[in-house]
Amino acid sequence: MTLEFQSMKANFIHNILGRRVIMLAFSTALLLYVVIRAYILSFTHDESLTFTIIEGHYTYLNTANNHILNTDLMSLSESLFGKSEIALRLPNILSFIFFLIGSFSMFKSAKNNWFVLLGASLVLLNPFVTEFFSLARGYGLALGFMLISIFYLVRNSFTYHSYSSLLKDFVLSASFASLAVYSNLSMINFLISVIIIFVVKFGLFRKEHEGH
Repeated sequence: MTLEFQSMKANFIHNILGRRVIMLAFSTALLLYVVIRAYILSFTHDESLTFTIIEGHYTYLNTANNHILNTDLMSLSESLFGKSEIALRLPNILSFIFFLIGSFSMFKSAKNNWFVLLGASLVLLNPFVTEFFSLARGYGLALGFMLISIFYLVRNSFTYHSYSSLLKDFVLSASFASLAVYSNLSMINFLISVIIIFVVKFGLFRKEHEGH
């Protein structure tokens, strides 16, 4: 029995280490792709309009082109690292790390490595999503914050053993969802959905524990 237990433990450790190696290699390759793309691409039209805002020309300040958090972070990055394309796109490159963390956090509890790889591939290898992180726009920031918010939304499903753990998940999920809205106003629908789901969670939690 002891040898069998030790064998199971060794296999478990081997699977965990193997998964971490796969995740690290996968993440590094994707992050490198995002960085290279941010470095070699010329500024797009929308990025240029946002750049005029941080340069003090406020024609587009009150338009949909102004993704507020992105504009603020572009201004900060410019003051620290200069006006190169990659410097202005740095906030979105960094938000890709949030996207990676959120993605793999949701799949880490899965027991099958192939399931993790398949799920991560579906989320991370969509070029229409990944390429936003190479641009100085609010879309990449919003997606990064959204995925972290989703992780806190689903990590305990509808099963909670204490009010504090439910409240903690709500605060974290709603906070990251709010940052997503600040990055891109179209995420307001996502924030509303998060609030509605947690209202249901709070209702079910109260119903389950009201007699205890």
